[in-house]
Amino acid sequence: MKTNMMKRITILAMATIVAAVMLLTGTTQNTYASSEYTSTAAAGQYMMQNIINHSNTIKVSVVSSNDSGSEVSKSVFNNAIASSDIGDYYKYSVYNGYNVNWSYYTSNGNTHYEFTYKMKYKTTLSQDKAFEKKLNKTVKALKLSGKSNYAKTKAIYKWITQHVKYDYNSSSATKYTAYAALNKGKAVCQGYATLFYRMCDAAGVDAKVITGSSYGEGHAWNIVKVGSKYYNVDSTWDAGDSHYSYFLKGSKGFKSHSRASAFKTSSFTSEYPTAASNY
Repeated sequence: MKTNMMKRITILAMATIVAAVMLLTGTTQNTYASSEYTSTAAAGQYMMQNIINHSNTIKVSVVSSNDSGSEVSKSVFNNAIASSDIGDYYKYSVYNGYNVNWSYYTSNGNTHYEFTYKMKYKTTLSQDKAFEKKLNKTVKALKLSGKSNYAKTKAIYKWITQHVKYDYNSSSATKYTAYAALNKGKAVCQGYATLFYRMCDAAGVDAKVITGSSYGEGHAWNIVKVGSKYYNVDSTWDAGDSHYSYFLKGSKGFKSHSRASAFKTSSFTSEYPTAASNY
């Protein structure tokens, strides 16, 4: 088992990021927006298209019965992430925080907001395009078509643990990304986890990025569906090894890891049921 001295776990805690970079301010304005969404879900879909394009400034107008601009602005962003089939990728590998301010006016019991988000990203648009190109090439080379989910998962895990090294030295936010893991061959745990997530998605295997702690430090890993259950995998800890200690582990065999509270809720565990025993 690798110790903390051998691999220092590094992760951007998303709640901390948002708290650190989010500036919430509101001012009144007595004019209607030219284009206005009637739900934060619809507004979120629009916002996600802008995130995909790495827009530095995103303006979104939405009408809501909620008079808390802070809550509505967060809901728009959360719905943006939820609207994407690869939301975990944008949440953990692309997005790097935002500042938001807004103007508003009230009418007939509703509040009309115009939010202006100043976005930050871990990668550039050109890096994302380079990642997508190499992702497709890499997964295609594994020749996974027609194989079982177990075989696909094992092949992807083997590729990552053999080709990605841990980044001990970089101070750039890029080290947290799937781009760094795949295109540069070096990343921290968040990069390992988001690369595994994207490779599984490309191969038609359902997976999620999980954040929390391991051995007392912030960490990221994955759960992946094999059969009717999800299993824990941690390609960071198994990197460079041929005998895996963290591959397809049930909850009973994964005591070294503790999930963040968001991944312990009844809604999450019912949607992504984790096996108790190892595969």
